[in-house]
Amino acid sequence: MNRNKILKFQNLSKHKQVIHAITTRHFDSDNNFNLADYAGTNTESAIRNRQRLCEYLKIDFNRLTIAQQTHDNNATIVTEANLGTGKFATELAIQNTDALITVLPNTPLMMFSADCPLVIIYDFNNRILALMHCSWRSISKGLIENTIFTMKKIFNSKPLNLAIGIGPGAGKCCYQVDKKFIEIISTSKKELIEHILHISPDKMTFDLHGAIIRLLLNTGISESQIEIMNICTICDKRFFSYRRESINAGRFALIASLIT
Repeated sequence: MNRNKILKFQNLSKHKQVIHAITTRHFDSDNNFNLADYAGTNTESAIRNRQRLCEYLKIDFNRLTIAQQTHDNNATIVTEANLGTGKFATELAIQNTDALITVLPNTPLMMFSADCPLVIIYDFNNRILALMHCSWRSISKGLIENTIFTMKKIFNSKPLNLAIGIGPGAGKCCYQVDKKFIEIISTSKKELIEHILHISPDKMTFDLHGAIIRLLLNTGISESQIEIMNICTICDKRFFSYRRESINAGRFALIASLIT
């Protein structure tokens, strides 16, 4: 039986030039498959877990490139000069970026999460790969728009050539927010207010997945290009969740690589 419980997007799996996976907390006999060396209860195993994952997917761990995610809007292009950064320690990863973009083959990119949806973008015409860490803070600051704009400006990417996958994250069923959240959203990106759901007089939740889709559509992408995993990480205990586990939460990951 295959006990390596990774998930894949159907639309991305159709493209043989890119390999990708979203991890869960289960891998082989390990039920705490944490990939972060900075969070969770088994951080000492994180680097070996990254190596195990790369071995399983048959991609090059030595070229694995990681970002220091800061819930901001910065997108960084991975080149020969910075590839492999952060694979042995996240503190040494590419600083202050929540999106990685590359055209380099055999260069795995990895993003971490414990509730924020991780998003993969693949330009199948120009062979461009991008990963985004879409927290509410990063998308309210313009991460999605900045990533798409960078792909357009640097690599002449066009929205109609993009295949997009939105991974598991805090769902509208559980992702409670407060008045302070609404104040921040109102100031930074007013259209996201429409994705706040009033469950009861004293309970509001945020549809983070819906907000991400809305912002992608605003860049000229169509719904037919987007696949979403409607999985709430707060509900679904296959995933690490900061909202559920607090400081004990490890991190699952989205990993992807262009292949030759």
